[in-house]
Amino acid sequence: DKQTYIWIIFIILSGLSLSSYRVENIPEPLIDREIYTELTGTVVRAEIRPGKPARLLLHVKTSSKNAAVIDKSVWLSVRTRIPKYIAAGDHVAVNSVLTPMNGPIVPGGFDFGRYNRLNGISAQGFAVSVIEKQIQNNPDQTLLQHIEAARTQISETIRLNVGQEVAGTAISLITGQRHYLDDKTSRTLRDAGLSHLLAIS
Repeated sequence: DKQTYIWIIFIILSGLSLSSYRVENIPEPLIDREIYTELTGTVVRAEIRPGKPARLLLHVKTSSKNAAVIDKSVWLSVRTRIPKYIAAGDHVAVNSVLTPMNGPIVPGGFDFGRYNRLNGISAQGFAVSVIEKQIQNNPDQTLLQHIEAARTQISETIRLNVGQEVAGTAISLITGQRHYLDDKTSRTLRDAGLSHLLAIS
C-alpha cells in the first residue's frame, strides 16, 4: 500500500544520507610516519592464516609513544610467536611498529587506507615481540566481540574435524572467515566464477 512505499523510500533516503555523511566525515590519518610503540589492547579479530603471517585487529587501550591510537583499532601482522588459542575479546600486550595506512596501489585505484579509516581502523603495522595474553578479572567484550569469538570457535572446530583440503572452504562458507582459505582454492573459485559465494558468506 501507499504507506509501505513511503517507508521504503524513507529507508532508502536515510541509508543514502548516512553513507554520504560517513564518506564526508572520514577520519584523518593518525600516523604520518613509522613509529615504535608498546601497545596493550583487546583483540577484535584474530586471523591465523595458513602459510602466511597471522593478523590481529587490536582495539588499543594504551600506547607508549602515540596517544592518538588509544581507543582506536589497528591491524598488526604477526610473524612473532602468538598464543595457540587467541580469540576476540582477549586482552594482549605487544611491542609493535605502526605505519600509515596504505593508499591506492595505482593512481585513481582503490584506496585501502581510506576504506580502513571509514571502518574505524586507524593504522597498520607489525609485531616485534611475542603476543602476551593478559589476565583480566572483568572481561569487557562487546556483543560484536562475542560474535567474533563464537565464529572463531566454530571455525576451529571445523578445522580440527574436517579434512584439510576442504576445511578452508567449509569455514569460509559457514562462518565467513576467509583467512583459512589457501591461495590455490581462492584462485580456483575465482576462475570458476564462484567468488560471489564467499562474498555472500
